[in-house]
Amino acid sequence: MNKILHQSLVLTRANLSARYRGSFFGYLWVLMGPLATYMAQAYIFHIIFKIQIENFFIFLLFGICPWIFFAQTIEMVAALFTHKANVLKSYSVSPLALVLAQAIDNFLNSITVIIIALCLISFLSEVPWLKVIAFPIPFFVLMLTTSFIGFLIAVTNVFFYDTKFVTTFLIGIMFYLSPVLYPENYVPAQYLILLKLNPMTYLLRPFRDLLISGMEGVFFQDLGVATMICLIAGVLAMLVWKSIKNDFYFKL
Repeated sequence: MNKILHQSLVLTRANLSARYRGSFFGYLWVLMGPLATYMAQAYIFHIIFKIQIENFFIFLLFGICPWIFFAQTIEMVAALFTHKANVLKSYSVSPLALVLAQAIDNFLNSITVIIIALCLISFLSEVPWLKVIAFPIPFFVLMLTTSFIGFLIAVTNVFFYDTKFVTTFLIGIMFYLSPVLYPENYVPAQYLILLKLNPMTYLLRPFRDLLISGMEGVFFQDLGVATMICLIAGVLAMLVWKSIKNDFYFKL
């Protein structure tokens, strides 16, 4: 595990250096993409549809940014192993380290986006900083969970090349079945089962808990559920890797 972590950090540093060296506007664009998406959604739902939710801008931010991170990371790593086949065959690099490096890269970008957005929101309304400042905690759990899920998808894509296309389709559906743009209590009772079967519902809850009550009982309860999902995904990734490891390098 220490070797995987070390490789992940080295690869993350290499990714950041390669992407942003001498390219300030390139880095700015990476931040502006999620910010632009967030501002467009905020305008549509708050100004046009006039959705009235307390601290709506932060509520939306804590849904949109985690979702963008999840969707982008999954799509970026879905075909990662086939694209990096030569690296995996030539060097002693853990496949999980490649996925973690991409996830950490996106995680750092997302944290920066949220901080910038919160500063901008503070000019429009009061930001409960003491409540929301702990958002990196559930985001870290989301990052690890996304890494394990992405690893499973990337491994599957080595054996079934259409996996990345199916994944993109499913992510599009999941967006509307996740409480990203709306609170859970807006969903009619007969459709709540769709949210309860969606892991993203439980991964997003700690973010919204921070906004409502801060780091109190319900936050730690929902964070515990999110952590359990993370552990299940991690164990599943480990078991799958052990069962297909030999065939994996043959298929690359």
